[in-house]
Amino acid sequence: EHWFDDHTLLASGFPDAAGNREIYLIDVDTGEMTTVLSDDFHYSSPRISPDGNWIAYSALESGRQEVYVRSWPDLAVKWQVSRDGGAVPSWSPDGSELVFASGAALELRTVDFDTSDGEPKFGIPVRTVALSPEMQWPSLSPQHDRLYYADVKEPGVLPPARIVFGWQ
Repeated sequence: EHWFDDHTLLASGFPDAAGNREIYLIDVDTGEMTTVLSDDFHYSSPRISPDGNWIAYSALESGRQEVYVRSWPDLAVKWQVSRDGGAVPSWSPDGSELVFASGAALELRTVDFDTSDGEPKFGIPVRTVALSPEMQWPSLSPQHDRLYYADVKEPGVLPPARIVFGWQ
């Protein structure tokens, strides 16, 4: 989940009537939920870019989980960022990069994101950090200086959490 501002949470994972996961804006003061994206693509991990013009998220639009970017807040245009699976996107503090967990390999990948001429241009995703099968649910801090993950050793047992400083 992602804090959009001090009073609004951008959230996913709440299933609709058909069991599909949607993305919502939740006003934490009133509890009001507004649907942002909703269909049968199982949306997750929404993140708004630092400049507030883009939303990155994961979805099953292609038949497997991939990372996408759309214009925000109009959602009018969309680009697929990952090509062989991807999840849990995270913007760099200045918005010039997007980091995501690869679906094809156990690694975090970084892709350049440039909007200097108005329309986004994405670089080629490159391996940043290798992950092991035990490293579940990787998440970067907003400043990208810490990597959090759950250290899963035994199924069904609550794993210890790890925070890695200087992960790059």
